[in-house]
Amino acid sequence: MKQTKVKTIAFDSDLYARVAEKYYRDGNHVAALKYSHKQLQNADDVWLKSEAYTRLCDLYEDMGLNAQAVAYLFEYLDICDEEELPDVYESLAVNFLNLGNESQSAYYYNKLIDVDDTLPEETRQDIIDAFSKQKNSGYRFVYPPKKADYAKEMELGGKALKNGAFEKAVSLFSSVEKGAKDYPEAMELQAVAYLLSDNVKQAEQVCDELLKDYPNRAQAMATLAAVYLEQGRAEESKQLALKLCELPLEKTDEIFKVATVCCENGLHRQAYENFVKAEKQMPYDGRMLYFKAVSAYKSGLKQQSKRAFEQLVDIYPDAEVARYYLKKIKEEESGGEAVDISYFYRVPEKEREARCRALIDLGKYPKTEAEIVGIFLQQKGYFAWCFDEMDGAEKELQYLALVVAAHARVDGFLRTCMLNPDVADALKVET
Repeated sequence: MKQTKVKTIAFDSDLYARVAEKYYRDGNHVAALKYSHKQLQNADDVWLKSEAYTRLCDLYEDMGLNAQAVAYLFEYLDICDEEELPDVYESLAVNFLNLGNESQSAYYYNKLIDVDDTLPEETRQDIIDAFSKQKNSGYRFVYPPKKADYAKEMELGGKALKNGAFEKAVSLFSSVEKGAKDYPEAMELQAVAYLLSDNVKQAEQVCDELLKDYPNRAQAMATLAAVYLEQGRAEESKQLALKLCELPLEKTDEIFKVATVCCENGLHRQAYENFVKAEKQMPYDGRMLYFKAVSAYKSGLKQQSKRAFEQLVDIYPDAEVARYYLKKIKEEESGGEAVDISYFYRVPEKEREARCRALIDLGKYPKTEAEIVGIFLQQKGYFAWCFDEMDGAEKELQYLALVVAAHARVDGFLRTCMLNPDVADALKVET
C-alpha cells in the first residue's frame, strides 16, 4: 500500500506575524489577537516582539478593551526605542482617558509634550487647556428639589457602592428626591446597597416602593428576585425572572442583568438567549463570554459553549479558568467525563487544591530544580491562574504565585506582573 506523506506547516514567529496582519486587515480582530499572541510567544528578537506588542495595543484599543491595551503598552515601553516614546506616551494617555483615569492620562500627555519636539505649539496648548479647565461639579441649588441636578450624589454614591461603603451609598442615594430624573436609578442602587450589606428586608421595601410607580423597572425586579432567593422564596424569584424575560428590553445592561437573574434561578436556556442578545453590543466582554459559555453548557449546547470559551481565551490569553473548562469540554468530546461548571469564575475545589499544592511544593525545591519545574508549571498556566481565579480578587493566591515565581526564576511571568498596572503595588514591593 502506498503511503502518502502529510505536509505540515512549520509555524514560526514571522509566519504568525503575517497571519495576524492578514486577519487584522480583514477586520477579524479576535483571530488577529490569537496569532499576535502566538507571534509574541515565539519571537526571538526585539523587532518581532515590538511588532507584536504594537499590533496587540492597536487591536485592544480598537476593540474598546483599554485596560488590556495599557498592559501591553507598558510591556512595549520596556523594550521600545527612544524614537517610539512619543507614540507610546500618546497611546497611554488616550487609553487611560478612555478608562476614566484623567490623572494618569494627564501624566502621559505631559510626558508626550516633554519628549516630542515635533509637536506643534498649538497642540501642546490644547492638551494643557483640556486638563487645566475647571470642571462643573454638576451640583446646583434648585427649587423645587425634584428639579435639582443630583449628578454629584449619584457619582459619589456609585463610588461608595463600588468600594463597599454601603451605609454611605444608601445615604447619598436616599438624598435624591422623588420626581427627580435620577430618582428611579437612585432607588435601585439603594436597594442593591441594602442587599449587599445583608439588609434584605430594607432592600425588599425599596424595590416594592419603586415598582409601585415603575412596575417594569428591570433593575428593581432583578434585585427583588435576588432578595427572594436570599429569603428562601425560590419559586417567587423564578417567576419574577420569567417575567423579566418577557419585557421588551433594549438596553444592553438590562438584558445582561436579566440573563444573570436567569442564571441565579437555574433558567439556563433563557440566560443563554439573553447573553446572545447582549453579545451584539458587548462582543468582547470577558464576563459576558464566560456566562454565555456556562449557560450554553448547562443548556446542553456543548458546541456553543466550546466556541464561547475559545473566543474568551483568544481575547484574554491569561484567562486560565476559562482555559481549564475549555480543556475539559474537549476531553468530554473524546469520551471524558462531563464537567460541573460554576457561574462563579473559579476552577473546581479539587483542582484549586492541586494547583496550590504544586506551587507550594515548588517553593520548597532547591533553586536549580525549581527553575526546571517552574518552566513546566508556567506552561500549564499555574502562575497566570493565580491572577485570574475569581477575576483576580484573591491577593493571597497572587502573592503565592509571585514569591514562588521569584524562587523558580520564572522571569517572563515576573516581568509581565511588574509592568502590569493592575497588579497591586504592595504585591510588587513584597516580591
